Amino acid sequence: MPLFSTRRRKSEAAIDDSAAYCSEQLRAFDKERFLCTLFAPAEARAALAALYALDLELSRIRTRVREPLVGFMRVQWWRDSIQGIYAGRGPDHPVAVALTDAIRRYELPHEAFAPLLSARERELDGEALPDMAALIRHLQETAAPIATLALKVLACDGESDRLAAREVSIGWALAGLLRALPADAPARTLVLPQAVAQAAALTQADPLHAQARPHLRTAVSIVAATARAHLAQARDRRAMVSKGALPVLLWATYAEGHLNDLQRAGHDPFAVKPERRAPLRMIAAAVNHARGRY
Repeated sequence: MPLFSTRRRKSEAAIDDSAAYCSEQLRAFDKERFLCTLFAPAEARAALAALYALDLELSRIRTRVREPLVGFMRVQWWRDSIQGIYAGRGPDHPVAVALTDAIRRYELPHEAFAPLLSARERELDGEALPDMAALIRHLQETAAPIATLALKVLACDGESDRLAAREVSIGWALAGLLRALPADAPARTLVLPQAVAQAAALTQADPLHAQARPHLRTAVSIVAATARAHLAQARDRRAMVSKGALPVLLWATYAEGHLNDLQRAGHDPFAVKPERRAPLRMIAAAVNHARGRY
């Protein structure tokens, strides 16, 4: 057997293994976006999983390191790795290998990753965002680029698709931020903007303690209302978006489900039992996909 054939088969096997790794990571830690990939054409799913796995890697840096310097080093490693991918020498990391294949197949632009990496670095500074406007700008640099790249994989990156996906990604990320509040409680970390906390009379001393719960509910309701507004703006464009963009836009279905859970719980994130409604959200996503909705 020719040597180049053996190398090609090994390379294809490495790509398949990396794609499987990304899918497993999503299944374990980002199941809803994994389920959304199943509505995409089969040939595009590995690339979507690679993008979402990269997002997962970057988003978890802040919560996995104790020293900001270590976090900066990890973000820089990914910056160098992506630079290496475009230079033809990407690292032997499963997410990087899968991302290399996605970039090559779909000609994903290098410049799209820069704001994402810079924004993840700023998260490590530990400074609270001053207001909702600053939080939205942050999400436009973290959640929105991943959605935009996913649209390019789906060949649905027209202006209406991009604008709708940007609003969906913001609504999705805001809902995710609220869902994560109970996990932040042991560290007594408040990731809500300062202006929101002040409006809710939520102090920084122990913002997630049970005694502060009434004030927390007020703050959560403010952010939830903003999330709903962005989802509504995305849905206003429904008549203008491509049906092929639905695997990304369906994030809105899951985001709204979580916002509804919060509303039923009086906007107390500690009182939400999301696992009870997970099957219903899966059905809602399938129905919306069939109807061309999100």
